[in-house]
Amino acid sequence: MTKAVEISAYTKRLLQSAAWVGVAGALAGMPISAMAQDAGEPVELAPIEVEGVVIDEAGTEGTGSFTTTVTTIGGKAPAPIKEIPQAVSVVTREQIDELDMTQLEDAARRTPGMTIMTNDPGRSSIFTRGFELDTVNIEGLPAPLSSIYGTQQDLAIVDRVEFLRGPSGLFNGAGGVSGLANLGLKKAHDDLAIGGKASVGSWNNYRGEFDLNTPIDEQGKVRARFVGAYQDRESYADVNENSVGVLYGTLGADLSPDTKLNLFIWRQDRDATPHNGLPTDSNGDLLDLSRSTFVGADWNHFDNEVFESIVTLEHTFDYDIKASVSARYSERDVSLKYAYGLTAVDPATGTTNLRALGREYSEDVFSTDANLLIPVTFGGQTHEFVVGADFRDYEQTTAQGVQNNIYQYDVYNPTPSAVPEPTLNYTSQTENNPQQFGIYAQGKFRPTDDLTLILGARGAWYEDETRNLINGAITNTEDVDGEFIPFAGIVYDINDEFSVFGSYSEIFQPQSNVSTPITGEQFEFGVKFSMLGDLLNGSVSAFRLIQSDRSVQDPTTLNYYAGGEVQSEGFEASVSGYITPNLDVFAGYAFTDTEYTSDPTIPSGAVYSGITPRHSFNLWTRYTFDEGHGMLDGFHLAGGALAASDTTSGQIEGPGYVVLDAQIGYEINENVSAKLSLNNILDKEYYNRVGGAGTFNFYAPPRNIMLSVAARF
Repeated sequence: MTKAVEISAYTKRLLQSAAWVGVAGALAGMPISAMAQDAGEPVELAPIEVEGVVIDEAGTEGTGSFTTTVTTIGGKAPAPIKEIPQAVSVVTREQIDELDMTQLEDAARRTPGMTIMTNDPGRSSIFTRGFELDTVNIEGLPAPLSSIYGTQQDLAIVDRVEFLRGPSGLFNGAGGVSGLANLGLKKAHDDLAIGGKASVGSWNNYRGEFDLNTPIDEQGKVRARFVGAYQDRESYADVNENSVGVLYGTLGADLSPDTKLNLFIWRQDRDATPHNGLPTDSNGDLLDLSRSTFVGADWNHFDNEVFESIVTLEHTFDYDIKASVSARYSERDVSLKYAYGLTAVDPATGTTNLRALGREYSEDVFSTDANLLIPVTFGGQTHEFVVGADFRDYEQTTAQGVQNNIYQYDVYNPTPSAVPEPTLNYTSQTENNPQQFGIYAQGKFRPTDDLTLILGARGAWYEDETRNLINGAITNTEDVDGEFIPFAGIVYDINDEFSVFGSYSEIFQPQSNVSTPITGEQFEFGVKFSMLGDLLNGSVSAFRLIQSDRSVQDPTTLNYYAGGEVQSEGFEASVSGYITPNLDVFAGYAFTDTEYTSDPTIPSGAVYSGITPRHSFNLWTRYTFDEGHGMLDGFHLAGGALAASDTTSGQIEGPGYVVLDAQIGYEINENVSAKLSLNNILDKEYYNRVGGAGTFNFYAPPRNIMLSVAARF
């Protein structure tokens, strides 16, 4: 594997210009070290491909690009996105920095086909294709994602965010049908570098980051990196505030030319005074309240502590056979107590009844994976095989107390300091221990230079037991033995720029009311393209996703059985990268239609996921001025839009919206840059989430600004 090469930002632009006019192929054969001589401040080149073979990792940090051609989410090793027969999006480090993304939900909000159910930062729910995302991988290793527990990772330590939409059962086993997110972490490299970023924005939003990388030995065979970030912010809603801090360290070591070890360890703390949204009126209509209205108590609190560690070991044998072993261990502790709206607003009094919720939650997560990648040459083509096994064990303990009607809260004259704080008894205390083991195999067969056939299968074993910690009784068991999960895909290269693909994927998810697991299957086909020397990439795909064997209740006998079915279908389009050497863009559109197809109490054709807009669109584009623009050299102008059609939650209707954002930036010198971002520039007032009669109806933020200064040496 070739090491990433560093060149100046100006030289990088020249290379991009050369690629744009079609001479990137010639440059790929030149000694890059020669081109980089006498360069200025180093930045990493994008991953390089030669004749379709990936010779660098999937990292995006330092590329300065909104696009990449390589990802790790579709398998067990970096692979060209064009060779993955499913919809895949990668949010690069440049996108994260450009739009001041700090949480997973920020990255998902700018990804086609994904919907954010707004909550406090780090606690929003993420949906794709009509279903909630329930698992997030870090470096390919899974852990649960839960909005109420705020388990989203701060993005300061992340190189990129990868999204795969639709079932991912082959390599991930039991889970939801929505898809998968994977976070690629920042890695240590063999150069001494230090960087930082400071930001200040509306509503006392302050954030600082630092990043130190250093070689441990003279040859750079052992290297370390330390990253830290802290953010404290209030909100446009009164009382509501949120802070998060993360400390991260990683160590990379070349134990031999063929053996590499990586260790990652970090701690993240999150503290918040939660705001759970607004109620509706008694007719289910959204209220015309001030966007600063807070419904809750000033004693609301949420505390989250997370400790994470990951170790990976890779060894390359003769004939490019690679063995990998990795493991992840995390501890999560959450304490929360808050008041929120329980009922619709009484038209006579203007009040909602408040409910108090208290919960203590702890979770220990262990997951591990071992696999073998085997390239085989026959028939004049190189074919690839992967075989492996994985195991995960979650220990989850929950204690909860609830008290209704603690206060009549006037939403037109909010008094959070007047809400009495009740003493909650934890009347519900449970323990869960889901475990999963799986074996998998996949083969990529290339009958010709232009055709790739992908076949895979997984055998999965799953068990879980729920225990009442008050009386010791086992209240539920789930057991799935030897579930078979197939995968099939085909990719055909029309030419060097365009390919067509099709795939069939499955997944399963145990459920508590019946012994039969929910099954999900998806048919997907589309076109992917990579143009202008791989600087502009995109895809168009159509899908049909079917979730079957859902637990439903017979209205006559009241017994549960596995007979429900829902369907999601639609198409998505995305593009990212360089249109010209000065113009960068990423954009996406999604059409999603969800419906019930079989349920004893709901008519076929009724909307299944009303919170998912049928139409959604995002755009961000940036124009960079260079020395050919005279006094404007060093500036950039950027802007974009987010748009979504109407949504519903029960009888509550959320109108569609279009929101515009803008940014101006300036490269002060080779080391320091600054930018000013203006969000919701037209100050559009709208709800970006609708929920229930008493809560979870959220205004979007009003017009706001963010000033950021970044430095790297």
